[in-house]
Amino acid sequence: MTLYLCEVPGDGGKRGDGAYVVSVTDYPPQEVQGGEGQRLSNARDGAVQNAKGKLYHERKIALDGHPGRELWIKTGDDGLIHTRIVAVKHRLYQTMAIGPKNFIETKETEGFLNSFKLKKSL
Repeated sequence: MTLYLCEVPGDGGKRGDGAYVVSVTDYPPQEVQGGEGQRLSNARDGAVQNAKGKLYHERKIALDGHPGRELWIKTGDDGLIHTRIVAVKHRLYQTMAIGPKNFIETKETEGFLNSFKLKKSL
């Protein structure tokens, strides 16, 4: 797994401390033969378990025709994780925003999540 993390400090109460994350996980071909749906379900379950949180919303998404899931996970009193997970061949891509509600529910966070694009092969 390759993980990129950008921590965002709070700005005096308007927006709390949070972080933006992008991760890429490569799987051996024999581990992806069960189908993307099962892999996405496993990724969802792992994300909830690793966050020690509770899944409170999920919807199916697609990115350039590749299946994915969008999740909202509640962590602690005010903590949230808004994540999008996409399965592309043997890879799993994940974008994530982590922080309090006033950080997660901003146009900047939505812009970050919407900014992820797949590079076209030549």
